[in-house]
Amino acid sequence: MKGRHGLTLNKLEEDRELSGEFKRFLEYNQHSIENLNFILWFKAYKQRFNELQQSEQDKSISPKSKSKKKHKIGSPPPEQPFRPEIDQVITIYFDKASHFELNLPEDIQKAVIDLANLSTHPDCFLKAYDHVHYLIESSSIPEFLNHKYPQTSKPSSSSKFKQFFRSL
Repeated sequence: MKGRHGLTLNKLEEDRELSGEFKRFLEYNQHSIENLNFILWFKAYKQRFNELQQSEQDKSISPKSKSKKKHKIGSPPPEQPFRPEIDQVITIYFDKASHFELNLPEDIQKAVIDLANLSTHPDCFLKAYDHVHYLIESSSIPEFLNHKYPQTSKPSSSSKFKQFFRSL
């Protein structure tokens, strides 16, 4: 997504100085650094998952899969790749008691938890990723740009005087 400001999260990530400022803004001004941390984790996790051998990936069914192969309801299959990491991510970003809980609609939060308890496939987190990515691009980036490059909507008093004298 690209807002009217023209700056996307991908462009921000490419600029080291600007991305550092953006991280500080999220942490100290907007108090939402967990959104960026989740996005960065998800991208890295998806890449690591996709680099696994296919036999390892097959242990974690994608929620998008049309496969009839299902696990017993309520229990994940044994030996899924990255299971301890996924359990930790659920605790950090989706547990209501966590200080780093993502600001997600209840239906998305519940769906992600349910899916991630059964599978470690990255697609389990897509709805949360899409929502958080949207929040960053539609709200956090514009607020950051307004903070970094404030635009005064009212003319300064010296401008008012200049306009007054020009009108004479």
